[in-house]
Amino acid sequence: MSAADATVRAAEAMLNDLGPLIEHVTARVWNGVPGYRSVLMDASDLRSYISSNLLTVLSCVTQSREVTEAELDRARHLGDSRALQGVPLDALIQSFRTAERATLDRFCEFYAAAGGDVSGQREGMHRISAVLDQIEGRLVEAYRDTSRRLALHYDSAVGDLVTQIALGQGVASEDLDRLAALLNVDTTAPYRAAAARVAHDPDPGVLGQVRHHVTSRLREVVHSPVLTGTWGDALLFLIPGDAPVTGVLNRALAPAHCRYEVVVGIGETTPRLIDAGPSCRQALDALDIALRTGRSRQVVAYDDVLLELLLTRDRTLTARLTQRIVAPLLEQPILMQTLRTYLDSDLSGPETARLLSVHQNTIAYRVRRIRDLTGHDLRRLDDLLLLRLALRAHDLLALRP
Repeated sequence: MSAADATVRAAEAMLNDLGPLIEHVTARVWNGVPGYRSVLMDASDLRSYISSNLLTVLSCVTQSREVTEAELDRARHLGDSRALQGVPLDALIQSFRTAERATLDRFCEFYAAAGGDVSGQREGMHRISAVLDQIEGRLVEAYRDTSRRLALHYDSAVGDLVTQIALGQGVASEDLDRLAALLNVDTTAPYRAAAARVAHDPDPGVLGQVRHHVTSRLREVVHSPVLTGTWGDALLFLIPGDAPVTGVLNRALAPAHCRYEVVVGIGETTPRLIDAGPSCRQALDALDIALRTGRSRQVVAYDDVLLELLLTRDRTLTARLTQRIVAPLLEQPILMQTLRTYLDSDLSGPETARLLSVHQNTIAYRVRRIRDLTGHDLRRLDDLLLLRLALRAHDLLALRP
């Protein structure tokens, strides 16, 4: 008897004993792949696909034919189904390999009973493996395609949800429930928002790198998923829990860990995810002030820029304050420099003189000139506050539109 005849006879015998063979292979997979039962939770579903694949393999061998497109479509359907179920790809491949080994073991038993030689047995095993490789290839391809589509859908859904929350729009309870089930998110936990931007308007690919980097670092102290989205050219992060994250983020932005000059604004913690809209707006406001004031590679909290926010809320009012108080000094750069140094030195004439390398009497003269030009005396508290605010307003208006 030729090797080919022995192979066909063994395959026909396996077809005649198909029921027990299906049960044997199913049991090997069901009991042999760690976690497989807990992932699939349906032995009958597994048995159905194993039955279909065994029938395809044995038919191809007995009829000396190739796998049909209809048979490959069944493999594609299985790949789609397993991706939708969330079965890990490595578990899927391991289950397929286990089924292949179980099938080949039984083939060897039937082949020996058919009286074939060793070389023919190897050829028969190669033929069975070739058919199974075709089926597995279509299955894995479909799995990966579906997984990519799911990832894009989930990213889009999460991004849309973050945008809705940031806008303060109502989010349907079923959307929150679906998100909670999908990502293991506790929607009743406290959340706070962070907004990040690269200083030099990078392309979307860079934003993707920054999002991944920041999210990875946040996982050091946050043990639930961080939700991410975009707002214009900024990234938005909704961070669960109330763990301190400022230190982690500051380290993440350091040159040793991040090649880009990223600035982050952060808002206050809110009671629940659905309430995080105000925190999003606070984070974006803090980010705007950080960018206006030229800060880089640091986290700026909303509470730390309240004065700047007051000055930028009404640009017309801020511009008028600047025009009324600072404008007379704009043509006198030496007086502007003296005013800044004098304020930064806590109104110390000697310290200002030292920093500017001039005589103390010169500082006294310049302070009088500032009083004469602006009409505000630095010795009076109200005038001092106005000059400080006006100077800060001027700087904010000049830095960014």
